[in-house]
Amino acid sequence: MILINHTLSFATEIEEESIQWIQKTYKPLLESCPFIHEVLFCRLTSDEEIQDTYVIQIRFTNKKEYTSFHTQYEHDFMNVLYARFQNNFGIFTSKLEHL
Repeated sequence: MILINHTLSFATEIEEESIQWIQKTYKPLLESCPFIHEVLFCRLTSDEEIQDTYVIQIRFTNKKEYTSFHTQYEHDFMNVLYARFQNNFGIFTSKLEHL
């Protein structure tokens, strides 16, 4: 299994609107991609001081599905986030591979 983990933080003034948009628009868009197995959207709760941090996890069943997604769609999906939020969010992305 391959997992892409996007850790996101939004400007306070757009946080609630951003959460709604990801839940109603972006997550279903990701879920419509044939290579993606599962999409989760979560609030990060590991630290009481961190209250405005969220995670989008995109799971792939195997490396072939991830490679197809990466080659054909990943750049476009990232551009959607940058176009929507511009300078009002931060993002850190990591890729994990199950051993």
